[in-house]
This record gives sequence, C-alpha cells and structure tokens, in this order.
Amino acid sequence: MVPKQGSEHGESTGFSAPVDEAEIVAGWSRIHVMLLVDRDDVPMDVWSDPTPEEYLPSQYALCPTDPGGVGAIGDVGAIRDRLSLDLQTLLRGTERTFTLSAGAAEAGAAGAGWVYATGPGPGVDCFVLSPEQARAVWAQGHPRDQAMMLLDDTSYATLTASDGADLEVVFGPVLPDGGWVQSAG
Repeated sequence: MVPKQGSEHGESTGFSAPVDEAEIVAGWSRIHVMLLVDRDDVPMDVWSDPTPEEYLPSQYALCPTDPGGVGAIGDVGAIRDRLSLDLQTLLRGTERTFTLSAGAAEAGAAGAGWVYATGPGPGVDCFVLSPEQARAVWAQGHPRDQAMMLLDDTSYATLTASDGADLEVVFGPVLPDGGWVQSAG
C-alpha cells in the first residue's frame, strides 16, 4: 500500500505536512495555554516556586498516650495536675480540643496512623505549644525512640510526674489545617 500524501504512517491526517502524535499534542497544548493564559499579563511572582521546601510547624500538639488503647491519646486533664509545677506553669492556657477524623480509628488500628482535626464533635484536649515550648517540655522528658524531637512526625517521650510516676506523651506537629497526624508507631 502506498501512503497518501501528507502522512508518514499511511493514514490521511487532513493536513499537507507529515504529523506525528507528539506534534499534535504539542500544538494543542500551545493553543490551550494561549487561550487560558496570556503570559504577559500574569506577574511572575504569582507562579509557585518549583523548589520543594520543608514544612516547619509553628505549633505542636502535646497529648498523653492512653494506656487503655494502643496508639490512642488521652485528655490532658488526666496528667495536668500530676506534672511538675514548672511544666504546669509553662502549659497553662495552651489547651485545645482535637477530634478524631471520620474513619481515622480504623486507619490507625490498621497501622496507617490517626488523624486529629479541629472542629465540632467529641474530642480530646491536648496542649498546643510553640516550637520553643515543645522543646522545653521535650528537654524535661525521656525520649522513647529518638534523642531529638522530630519536626515532621510524631515523637514519643516519658515525662516524670510530681509523684515519680511515668507519664507517656506524644508530640505531634500541627499542620496548616490545624490538625495533626499521629503515626502508628
């Protein structure tokens, strides 16, 4: 079979010049961009920087772990009065209620972590701390898994109660939406 004029693949494209798929896609892409965006009218500072940046949280949730459930957290009311006076002073007025997101209990039990959010509904009170406050509390505790508090994941530590008992706590970086994720570890 002899190819028809204007096609290098043996099919008529309706054009007089050879066209392959990449050229067609590139042409339509240019037309699409020209119709949607006049690049001269868009200031350069509105385009996002393509370089990824590490998220550095401005707040951390500090919650006691719940001895009754693996990975679950308890209310800070259970430990608040048992902390040393200097920690009580540092943490006073920093409580916020977090709710467990729909379906999060099942995801956490399956090892995917627990997602805590802000909003109405039953929840648990945690301390919400600045990075400096979180580091000050961390310095008074005994880390469970790593020596330094993680910036991008939950960190576990043991605080010593005023009566000498161990209080297991978790530090979670608060995300921009106001919630946080407790890894299943």
